[in-house]
Amino acid sequence: MDEPLIALAVDGRLTHHRVGCVRGWQRRLRPWPGRRPPAGSCGVWLARCRGGLGLGHEADLAFLAADGTVLQVRSRQPPWRPAWCRGARSALVLRPGALERLGLRAGACLDLLA
Repeated sequence: MDEPLIALAVDGRLTHHRVGCVRGWQRRLRPWPGRRPPAGSCGVWLARCRGGLGLGHEADLAFLAADGTVLQVRSRQPPWRPAWCRGARSALVLRPGALERLGLRAGACLDLLA
């Protein structure tokens, strides 16, 4: 990742978790080179993702509205299974189990603090 890691705040509470950021469509095809999130992070934020993820590895997914509201979560999404969410503008692709650790659920407000 060329960009610095982004801090996550859930419902106004700053967490110690960080994510990388993926903006280009080419990188979105393979957001985790080597099937691992960036060092020091729990995953990546796909800044312009409306759904249709079909990753080659198990992952936790959180689909976000434009204002950062979590629209839908998918815990331990199996490899190569597409996941869609109507109204999503971005998505978090996280290490398996991260949704539970972060307390992310549908309706939560997520802030990405650069």
